[in-house]
Amino acid sequence: MEILSTDLVYYLLPIIIMVASSRLIIIKNNLDIINKELKQNIKDLQEQLREEALHSDKKITGLINSNVILREENNLLLNKYEGKNISPGNGPLRYKDENGVFYYHGIGHIEKHYRWWKPEKNHAIIEYKDTKKIQFPDWETGNVKEFCNNCIPSQKLNKNRRVKFYYICQGHKIKTH
Repeated sequence: MEILSTDLVYYLLPIIIMVASSRLIIIKNNLDIINKELKQNIKDLQEQLREEALHSDKKITGLINSNVILREENNLLLNKYEGKNISPGNGPLRYKDENGVFYYHGIGHIEKHYRWWKPEKNHAIIEYKDTKKIQFPDWETGNVKEFCNNCIPSQKLNKNRRVKFYYICQGHKIKTH
């Protein structure tokens, strides 16, 4: 292998530098294009997240409003029971059927956003033997007989249960007239 002469090196060096710098310019231009695309993608994703958050906020607000309306109806219905010997129990009636005739205690469509929600838990009331474990007093209780007077134990949900037990509210027919 021959050693390059200094003349040849001086002759080739500017060409090598020119080729290398042109390649660096091409790489820089490509990186600029990629950078612009990434910035646009980030802006698009941020806008999409804003829209999804706004949609989620509207959905949550709607669920809260429907829960407030049901609580107000529940208070009105319970006021009708005062002075009479009948009562659906001291738990809140949170849901009503499409006809507005039957009212139910327990878990329902408002809880669909929870990961643990399943259709078989519709109108379910959870009874804990240890009342310290109660986190959701709207559908959890320490005494199901006081909470709802028309519920039955759920055979399917209570398999191998020792700490909490599921009961299904069978509904309370309330005449509003």
